[in-house]
Amino acid sequence: MVKADGWSAGTASLAGRRPLNSTEERQLLKVARRLVPRDRALVTAQWLTGFRISEVLSLKIGSVLRNGVLVEKIGIASRNMKGGYGKTRWVPVLPELQRALESYLGWLGRRIILDPNLPLFMSRVSGEEGHAKAIARERARLIIKGAFANAGILDDGRLGTDSLRKTWARHVWVNSGKDLMILKAALNHRTFLLGDFAAPANVW
Repeated sequence: MVKADGWSAGTASLAGRRPLNSTEERQLLKVARRLVPRDRALVTAQWLTGFRISEVLSLKIGSVLRNGVLVEKIGIASRNMKGGYGKTRWVPVLPELQRALESYLGWLGRRIILDPNLPLFMSRVSGEEGHAKAIARERARLIIKGAFANAGILDDGRLGTDSLRKTWARHVWVNSGKDLMILKAALNHRTFLLGDFAAPANVW
């Protein structure tokens, strides 16, 4: 059931985390653009795709770069989604994310061969048998929380990686004319919790 002023109770929700408001988004954008290329791309990728942090960390270089060209849409296969159900979820690469990925891949390409099977967000620590591995979820969380802190965003106990996902969801909710079915499909949720959202300004 949807409440008149916002999001409704359900399961598989975004409860517990809050979205960023428009002022906080602008502050974060300024900080994100000054981060090292990998961290900028990580923060921007979760912010502008609405993927869960585990889904972002499942991305490979080949997920965003094909034949040397940045893709127009990024897809997460169902096997990498929470619950492992549904179809591949595709999200367009918006201009701000495109710039962040181009900067990161340019930086990365000067250091390694951009093998499409390598993790997009690689850890400096190798995995078993010296193989490259993605950064740990906790490390990703610290990068995002650090960006929030540097942006002067108050941590009221409800900030976390899902704050970026919830911020993205708010944009979908408002830009779809508050269409519940579009939002549900965008989040790949069976049921979910809507929050009390004010229409955000366009910070891009």
